[in-house]
Amino acid sequence: MSGMFTRFVEPGRLALITYGPCEGKMCTIVDIVDQKRVVVDGPVSVTGVPRHMMPIKRLSFTDFRAKIVRGAREKALKIALDTDDIMSKWADTVRAKQIKARETRKNMTDFERFKLMVAKRKRAAQVRAAVRKSKKETRLQGHLGETFTVAAQQLSPSLLTMSGMFTRFVEPGRLALITYGPCEGKMCTIIDIVDQKRVVVDGPVSVTGVPRHMMPIKRLSLTDFKAKIVRGAREKALKIALDKNDIMSKWTETTRAKQIKARETRKNM
Repeated sequence: MSGMFTRFVEPGRLALITYGPCEGKMCTIVDIVDQKRVVVDGPVSVTGVPRHMMPIKRLSFTDFRAKIVRGAREKALKIALDTDDIMSKWADTVRAKQIKARETRKNMTDFERFKLMVAKRKRAAQVRAAVRKSKKETRLQGHLGETFTVAAQQLSPSLLTMSGMFTRFVEPGRLALITYGPCEGKMCTIIDIVDQKRVVVDGPVSVTGVPRHMMPIKRLSLTDFKAKIVRGAREKALKIALDKNDIMSKWTETTRAKQIKARETRKNM
């Protein structure tokens, strides 16, 4: 039950407005009118949202809450947001970055969209060239597994940064979520690459309950986290790498991990 009911409708709760004139802006719940309506405030000097009444169904709640009393004034609300650094914490979340990226793309000019198209074409050409080259090299070595990892490492860093893609490589040490099979819903780490469609994964079993076995890549959902291990590392070395970089703790703090935990909790009720 600990993974559920954390985003209460309460004074101080930071929320995203999903419909209306202020759609896409952040606001803070200041007071509760009834079961369907609340009074929100940006405040206007911070997020551009004036104090007004709004239906709850037009709000998407976040994990952040400012410590204010019910009906707090704008000055007290600003102090509370600054004290807990709420807006900076929200800006660092994956969800906030996705919203910002959508807004940036939405407000791009025709010339900026043209430059993005050219950059994507250049990136695609580099991908194809790098894949062809790495395939040829790995065939000579007798290892087809590292084709895409080697290819991605040969790409121009400027293009990778511009596009925001190619950060979740299929490579040893990559943390992944199993989406199908007996271990569905559990986390694992890629240990070795068999070919272009299969990899060897390990929980390890003492940490996530996943034993070392071979698995199709299409049954894995890769994350942003990677442990520093060599190809074919043993379980002891894997555990040390996960503990050293605190990988599992970082994963549990993500929004995606919390959503998965909440679904599991509700499923087992």
